[in-house]
Amino acid sequence: MSKFIICVDLYLSDKNSLSDYGKLKTKMLENISFSHKFIDDENGKEYNLPITQYLYIGEITDLGEIKEIAESIVSKINRPYFITIAECISILGVGHEQ
Repeated sequence: MSKFIICVDLYLSDKNSLSDYGKLKTKMLENISFSHKFIDDENGKEYNLPITQYLYIGEITDLGEIKEIAESIVSKINRPYFITIAECISILGVGHEQ
């Protein structure tokens, strides 16, 4: 099975308005790396948020399923976006690095 990263590029009109992100209740949330802080309502964890999010979604073989997950994420965010899907060679380095 292949591992994939979904990259969702968001165009944020107001980077300080993070209420949309608090509503993301997906299995990917633990794997999102950010650079602007917000607290997840569900588990109380603090996250950082960049304009580009790299969402590691684990072992998925069906590209149609990846597309559905990506569309589900952006439908909750409700902002303009591009989606790119990339196959991981390794899970090392998944996420946003400074």
